[in-house]
Amino acid sequence: MTALEQQAVAALKAIVEEVAGHNPPFSADSYLPAHMIHDARIAIDESAGEDSPEQIQWRAHEQILLNRLKQADEMIKFLRKKNSELAQRVQFYEGRSAE
Repeated sequence: MTALEQQAVAALKAIVEEVAGHNPPFSADSYLPAHMIHDARIAIDESAGEDSPEQIQWRAHEQILLNRLKQADEMIKFLRKKNSELAQRVQFYEGRSAE
């Protein structure tokens, strides 16, 4: 990592510590949206060159969520198919009862 990259990472670390660290912020105006704090932490972790425990945990959590989304998508497809079949049956029986 170049000296400039090291300075950028150090600045990111200081910013994250200011807005989301364990110590109270220097200023009451210190704020960053959560997604920007998350992105900064990922950039800091990736700059280390190896996966941090937090990064490993995020990836595992992400995989769990992706699996749940896949299951939900499959369930939605199944339910739509069943709904369509039931609608066809209702139309058939409504047509029969009208006779």
